[in-house]
Amino acid sequence: CDDELWRKLFQDRWGADATAFYAPEPEGAKPWKDVFVVQDRCDRYGL
Repeated sequence: CDDELWRKLFQDRWGADATAFYAPEPEGAKPWKDVFVVQDRCDRYGL
């Protein structure tokens, strides 16, 4: 499933603690791809 791939990519890049913190609630409310894109953008712009 694509969502599981994005969750794994997120965890590989930012770690398990960040994965637990940013996990979509309730489960499946937002795709992991969206969570990854937002966090990547924040990192690039220093937010």
